[in-house]
Amino acid sequence: MNTATFIALLGITAAIAWGISDFFAAHSAKKVGPILAATVINTVSTIIFSLTFVVFFRDHTALTASGFYYSIAAGAVLTVATALFFTGLQAGPVSIVSPLSSTYPLVTTLVAVVLFGAHLSIREVSGILLTCGGIVAASGLLNTSKSERKLTGGIRFALATAVLWGIGWGLLAQAINQIDWQLASLLSSVTAALTLILLLPFIKGLESSSWQTIKVALKSRYVLLAAVIQLIGSTALEIGISRSRDDNGAVVTAISAAYPILTVFLALRYFKERVAFISIVGAILGIVGVVILSLG
Repeated sequence: MNTATFIALLGITAAIAWGISDFFAAHSAKKVGPILAATVINTVSTIIFSLTFVVFFRDHTALTASGFYYSIAAGAVLTVATALFFTGLQAGPVSIVSPLSSTYPLVTTLVAVVLFGAHLSIREVSGILLTCGGIVAASGLLNTSKSERKLTGGIRFALATAVLWGIGWGLLAQAINQIDWQLASLLSSVTAALTLILLLPFIKGLESSSWQTIKVALKSRYVLLAAVIQLIGSTALEIGISRSRDDNGAVVTAISAAYPILTVFLALRYFKERVAFISIVGAILGIVGVVILSLG
């Protein structure tokens, strides 16, 4: 199997895994609360990966200062993004929140242009326009009168998630380029789990974080399935980025960003969500725009 095919398969694996895990994550957020669900899911994922690292990857410990800082920064940013994402899933609709949050590669590209003077091809400009148009349509702003146009809570959280995921995955890609993906992933995931655990005392009054609720979360099959399947998706993407030295992970990221197609189908079927047709079309256009942008 050549490298390009292997990278494509990793992207598809990530997309399928995240598409399913988001569905289970939405169930978890609605059952025990978004922040607690995010904390338990990420902590379980971190424990599983840490044990895997000790058993299989303990020789991958070569570390640089910049690689360490990029990994820690990525973990911190992705933590906030995860908390916002789970809150958005709870607020819903899941069939719109998931696609909008997947537009994060747009942010990575814009940062490269604004901060680092990168130049865009015609294809990349087309991808940006298509993504932005898809976001506007999916947000529901085209379905209401001017006086009623406003972003709902779920959509606001989804857009904030996309911004932070764009920054966080960009930082992690820099870390993976400097140290082994295994170590970069371990550092960022441990940072994320610890940060979420430290957040729990501050959510009292917003949602329950009692030991009883934590036990309910740990016994929930949705929480455990989300943790395991999410880890599979993240690992597939990180391996893909590590094998994509020429494009800094653009292709594998583009393929993985199609994960909401599966989430939307599951949400419409099992959550019985009612979403305007133009919003669904906008969500699909946003995903297509991201793929075009990442491949540009």
